[in-house]
Amino acid sequence: MFSGKQWLAPISLWAVLCASAGAQAQALVVSAEAKRLAQAMQLRESTRLGAELSLQKALEQGRISQQELDCTKASSLDFAVDAYSTAIATALSADEIKRANAFFTSPAGRAYLRYSRSIELKQRNIPDPDPKPELDAKETAAATKFLETSAGKKLIEQRVFETSALKSSLAQGFLAIKTQCAG
Repeated sequence: MFSGKQWLAPISLWAVLCASAGAQAQALVVSAEAKRLAQAMQLRESTRLGAELSLQKALEQGRISQQELDCTKASSLDFAVDAYSTAIATALSADEIKRANAFFTSPAGRAYLRYSRSIELKQRNIPDPDPKPELDAKETAAATKFLETSAGKKLIEQRVFETSALKSSLAQGFLAIKTQCAG
């Protein structure tokens, strides 16, 4: 139904990067909805998955200890939600955030996230505890309709928050965890 490349690219969500904060007044107005969207898109979970995979590799290479890995796994990663919320508030209008929230909180949006995660895990040869091998016709129609909106185009096709600002914000958050876990 979907080509892996078309649908997978935006779903490596843990690696998604954000733009620096725009007009502060606008960000404040949409921050609750932007945070809701970051949560609906499961960006904390995607960030956690990416971090755990990287840290597991670092453990295997002897660059970190099991204690550091376990400590990081136990961390809340609230900083990731904050970073993505800022990115969303900066990159999308209030209406686009509202439309994206409507999609990602719907059954079809949640199915899309599961489907995308399944593809990503399969490509990494990682077992998926909750596989979603494909979308049904109704889910496909809803996802296609969302992709035709400006919010869908910005989030999925254009990957608008892939900037150095989010990468830097996430790196700072992980550095703080590393410092805490190493001590």
